[in-house]
Amino acid sequence: MYLRYPTEVNGPVTLVASFRKHWKTAVVLLVVGVVLFIIRQLYRGVWGLVFLSDLLFTVAMVYLIWGLIHTIGNMDMFASLIWGTKCLVRLIRGKQDSSQRMRDGYLEYVRSRRRHTDVPMLMVLAAGFFILSLLASLPVL
Repeated sequence: MYLRYPTEVNGPVTLVASFRKHWKTAVVLLVVGVVLFIIRQLYRGVWGLVFLSDLLFTVAMVYLIWGLIHTIGNMDMFASLIWGTKCLVRLIRGKQDSSQRMRDGYLEYVRSRRRHTDVPMLMVLAAGFFILSLLASLPVL
């Protein structure tokens, strides 16, 4: 498998264009990270000196995990599993296709899958929040 980088009509997606296009996703993931942090802190019951660094680290992890999920999706790592399941359902329903038609259908399925163009933005945000978390924890160390 190889990683296909999503492209716009005029060439590769730039980081600024990715931010402009996917700012709503960035805000939603930021809110999810803050909510997860608050839930975790309420469960632990500790509101100490590492509050800011823990918050930034939790938000960074949300961006990183979502970016990795989209990267795996762009690499088509589970495309054959999904296609095989669709073929199995079709076979159970009694619809049989020739092997040539199934192969052509799979290739068309892989080509038609939507590519996630927000991966560069997510990875940069994750790295930025990781660095901010590290900087916020330095006075505590």
